Amino acid sequence: MELVVRKIVKENDKEYVILQVEEDCNLWPYIIFDATYDEKDHSSNKLRHSFIFPSQNVAKGDYIVVYTSIGENHNFKNKAGSTTWVYFWGLDVNVWNNKGDEALLVKTSEYKRYYY
Repeated sequence: MELVVRKIVKENDKEYVILQVEEDCNLWPYIIFDATYDEKDHSSNKLRHSFIFPSQNVAKGDYIVVYTSIGENHNFKNKAGSTTWVYFWGLDVNVWNNKGDEALLVKTSEYKRYYY
């Protein structure tokens, strides 16, 4: 995959995921899920929240920070000279609040929308 999760951060009332771009790509086919482990320490099928990335071209060396809270998406040039893309999940709850919670990064190859 072109993206890799570097860290899940919880500090005071903020929590966010830091990802790094390993190859030029578009963020669109990526989704982060808030998942957890089962009693045998295997990833469970219990997915509680999902963040679908918008269509955005990013370059190798860029960083992506996804805050679980509400805010306004933006980007800036960081000290390394690459771009940091900041996104907000838009939740008003803590996501990583139990031992064993994980950020599951998925790249979709195909999708089809179905409406009710």
